[in-house]
This record gives sequence, C-alpha cells and structure tokens, in this order.
Amino acid sequence: MPKLDSLQKLYGSELQVIMVTKDPLKLVLPFIQKYERLHHVKWTIPVVVNDTVLHQYFRHWYEPHYAWLAPENRLVAQSSFFFLNKDIVKAYLKQLPEELVRTGYTTDSITKN
Repeated sequence: MPKLDSLQKLYGSELQVIMVTKDPLKLVLPFIQKYERLHHVKWTIPVVVNDTVLHQYFRHWYEPHYAWLAPENRLVAQSSFFFLNKDIVKAYLKQLPEELVRTGYTTDSITKN
C-alpha cells in the first residue's frame, strides 16, 4: 500500500489506483483498520470488495496483479509488482497519448505539456 499511495499522490489526477478483491468487506475492513493502526496512516486507496466481474476480465498472472487501463477504459498493460514504480508510471503516462492514437484506440491527437 505505501508504494501505491505514494504513486497516487505523486501523479495526482493523471493516475487512479483502485484495489480490487473478491474478498468480502468483513475480511477487508479489519485488514485496513489493522494496517492503519500499525502504520499510523489513513488508508486512501479506493477498494472494490466482493468483486465478481473484474476478475473475469483479467487473467491473473501474478499476485498482486496490476491491470493498466487507459482513460477510455482500454486495457493497455498487465504487470506484476516489480514493474510498478515511479519511472515506469512516468514513462507510461508520457507515452500513453501517442500510443492510443497509434493503436487506433482514439483518433484524437492528444498532446501534453
């Protein structure tokens, strides 16, 4: 969670981290509360619990498993924890607009400052 939280803060509105689990709230909530207590931090990452839909759309090659979605909700990558760091996220965000046009996901020519 610290890595995800720091990436979310670093990239602000350019990145939205959402955790998804099949586990019910009665299992997830005690975990979050214990985490907050032990680390003296407030949990800030949204969590989807009791998931029955998203797990059907993404093969889980790794645990934890990360699905990278473009703003248009298109799957652009899947990775393990090892490929989740600020340099890779920065490169992804920089390249994303051009890649969406190149692959035909959008016809808009998007440029970032």
